[in-house]
Amino acid sequence: MGHNKNIFKQIFVNTLTQYISKLISIILSFLSVSFLTRYLNADGYGKYTLIITYLSFFGFIADIGFNMTMVREYAININQSLKVRATYFSFKLILIIFSLVLSVVALFFIPYSSALKNAIIIGSVAFSIGNLMTYGTSILQSQLRLDLVAYIELFTKIITVLLIIFFVIIKLNLLFIISAILLGNITGLVLTFYIVRNDIIFKIYIDKTTLYKLLKISIPIGITSLFSLLYFKIDVFLLSLIKTSTDVGIYGLATNILDNILMLWGLIMASIFPLLSKYYANKQLFDFNNLLKRTIILLIITSVIILVGGNILNYIIMRLLGGSKFFSSMLPFRILLFSVPIFFINNVIYNIIIVSGKTHYLLFPFISSLVINLLLNLCLIPRYGYIGSSINTIITQLYLLLIYVLFVIKFFNKKLNNYG
Repeated sequence: MGHNKNIFKQIFVNTLTQYISKLISIILSFLSVSFLTRYLNADGYGKYTLIITYLSFFGFIADIGFNMTMVREYAININQSLKVRATYFSFKLILIIFSLVLSVVALFFIPYSSALKNAIIIGSVAFSIGNLMTYGTSILQSQLRLDLVAYIELFTKIITVLLIIFFVIIKLNLLFIISAILLGNITGLVLTFYIVRNDIIFKIYIDKTTLYKLLKISIPIGITSLFSLLYFKIDVFLLSLIKTSTDVGIYGLATNILDNILMLWGLIMASIFPLLSKYYANKQLFDFNNLLKRTIILLIITSVIILVGGNILNYIIMRLLGGSKFFSSMLPFRILLFSVPIFFINNVIYNIIIVSGKTHYLLFPFISSLVINLLLNLCLIPRYGYIGSSINTIITQLYLLLIYVLFVIKFFNKKLNNYG
């Protein structure tokens, strides 16, 4: 009994810590955005957005589902053998180096300016160090020390934002602003590795059996993550190639706000998901349906607040975060606001599909919506720019909703009725 109480207490502390940490992190993100938009203007902020987007495409290579797999393996057996721990570290290091080299080599085939490429190279090193830091936080996650993970991420964020603000105040260029991310990640890495120093083997060694097991589990997760990343980031990349950095900056501010709104809903669903899983597994149909109805009511209330509040406060939001030079972001943000309820609904259905165990049904919606997103962006961006991208977000989310609803009707409702 005492052990169970300790577990529940730890889960409660982890959840509360993550909520508070994420909220503070969002506030810090908006603070840095406010400084960056005013200092860099639309063109400079567009380049900053492009750098982060470009590097995120290579970030999945440094992971390919490795972190989630390692969490699972450590959770099953925290006392992994020395050769297994050495294999984990070596494989992660190889992935990071390969990702870093590939991100730099790819620059030779993309028509960006030398200054932008230099900033991307610094950013590549920063992202590589950040990915190495996640190796340590994965160990903590497997030990249910999500509170420590939250503290580390928040500490890293605070250092990064303070450095960005400092570099802006003393009027340094984009190269130094990207270096703020590098310095913040180095600080976070040192702190992380100090905390997990007893669980890491700093030795280059690969055990083939362990590596095969890792790849078998990790690659499917990595592919799904790649599809998701491409879906959410391909529009910014295409804008940078077809339009200007100014367009990227204007659209980037609107999408940055949207990302933080979706993050908050993700935190809500993170608390609801375990209960949905429990009720479904135990065939508690009444409790499952009741929780689902309450979730939908919360979804509707939250969506109305965001839609109404976002439209009313649109001018104030852009004034605070971007200043007068970013008033052009008001229109794409207003359009993107109408995608929020659809995003929320799709996220609920996505979680229901995972709860049902039919995760293979996620593959077609992910791939087909990505293809539609890409094709529509190629058609709309040349003519309508970031307005076309904003409209496309709504269209592809509606398509995804249609596919999800068909799944629920055909497969899920029938099974739920069998529980009654």
